[in-house]
Amino acid sequence: VVTLDDLVAFLEHPVKGFLTQRVGLSLFAGDEAPADALPIAPDGLATWAIGHRMLADRLAGRDLDRCRQAEWRRGDLPPGALGDRLLATVLEDVEPLVAAAAEYRVGEPADRDVDVELPDGTRVVGTMGGLYGHTALRVEYSRLTPKQRIRSWARLVALTAATGEPWRAVTVGRGERF
Repeated sequence: VVTLDDLVAFLEHPVKGFLTQRVGLSLFAGDEAPADALPIAPDGLATWAIGHRMLADRLAGRDLDRCRQAEWRRGDLPPGALGDRLLATVLEDVEPLVAAAAEYRVGEPADRDVDVELPDGTRVVGTMGGLYGHTALRVEYSRLTPKQRIRSWARLVALTAATGEPWRAVTVGRGERF
């Protein structure tokens, strides 16, 4: 039995997947101690985390002002005008993603279990969420790369094989700024 998540992780990063799933080698470096200083200029990963949380909140239907206040209360934003500027920059990316996803988010999202037996007896099992009608939708704060495409493709193949119905996969992500 292979879980769908393990299969997708392997397809996204074959070497990393092999080392963690077959060899048992962890590539995790450990947690760093939390910083005592105020964040003045968050790095790319910290900015991504803020955008990822805001996107998830907005897609969950939360009010924009409430999302802003939540980010201020978390303490990850720089103080004063620096935080306002960072939040405005993040929202320039988040709001277009929410608007682009609205076209595909018709009705209530559904989950569906996947259980596909391959000819050699191997089974691929898992649960897929974010299904709207016959569309498997993923909305990501990241810029779209081949990793996101292979993830959507693998999930689409598993879903189609499990149900025997026609599906489409839609992945919405950030574009380049000009």
